[in-house]
Amino acid sequence: MKRAGFLYERISDYDNLLSAFHAASRGKRQQPVVQRFRDSLQQQIVQLREDFHRERLRLGDYHYFTIHDPKERLICAASFRERVIHHAVINVVGPVLERPLIDNTFACRPGKGQHRAARLACYFAHGHPYFLKMDVRKYFDSIEHVRVARQLRRLIKDAAVLRLFDRLLATYQTSPGRGLPIGNLTSQYLANLYLSPFDHFVNHELRCSSYVRYMDDFMLWGTRDEVRRWRPLAAAFLDQRLGLRLKAGGFINRCSHGCDFLGFRVFPDSLRLSRRSARRLRAAMRRLEMMFARGRIDERQLQQRATAVFAFAQSSDSRALLARVARSSHLEDY
Repeated sequence: MKRAGFLYERISDYDNLLSAFHAASRGKRQQPVVQRFRDSLQQQIVQLREDFHRERLRLGDYHYFTIHDPKERLICAASFRERVIHHAVINVVGPVLERPLIDNTFACRPGKGQHRAARLACYFAHGHPYFLKMDVRKYFDSIEHVRVARQLRRLIKDAAVLRLFDRLLATYQTSPGRGLPIGNLTSQYLANLYLSPFDHFVNHELRCSSYVRYMDDFMLWGTRDEVRRWRPLAAAFLDQRLGLRLKAGGFINRCSHGCDFLGFRVFPDSLRLSRRSARRLRAAMRRLEMMFARGRIDERQLQQRATAVFAFAQSSDSRALLARVARSSHLEDY
């Protein structure tokens, strides 16, 4: 694969930095920090461009907080200025990082996403009797900086861009030489890239084409003997080649029994909301109704937020459940 060059100048181009500002501010335009940046936008972009040219960008200005979605995660929120930098980098380098990825990898990719991944999983479940489901234990915390740097050097020959990524990697670690900060746009792309050798291993060594990966969650479909044979081989590859450990070693079952995947319950003939997603849907609607009853949101805001809550579920085959939730929330139109 030919390595990409002449990227740094494109990243630091004024128009690219301006585009990065608009991408970073999407949905956050009312935040004071975004408004302050916008008030002196031209000056900020010119200064960013100068910092790029002198390679003196300030990186690693993180605000840490914990979420439960549903498992506990430590989120590292970069400063707004740094988020603009991340978007500027991905605008240019993102397509380069996608080159090694196979079609059946769905995270952080235009035109892909959770819903398409879940629908393809349903399609594969229809054509096979068994599945193997695996996910990586503490994935972002386990990623080795040295391996990421090697992958980048196979794709990129622009020395300034490689130095920038080295600096980004050095801003965060959960143990010596390991860890990507959850919350950075660049982390999502690097984490997706990190498992690309495993994608090719599944396709070419295991000879399994019925495969779906969404970041560090992946499923393979085949006969009972095939999935039993694949499980230890997959675990060994992840351990020896990428320094990763599987949770519980992977899960095997009949496709007819269904499997929770990406917030859905995947069956050979249908895609339904998982129990956890259904509970979260009901809880979200209860919170909205309470906010409406207390006058914290008006009817228009209630409808807008309800539409957003239902958006994830509407791609599933759980119409009866959605209708029940809508009736109980007095939102039959949704």
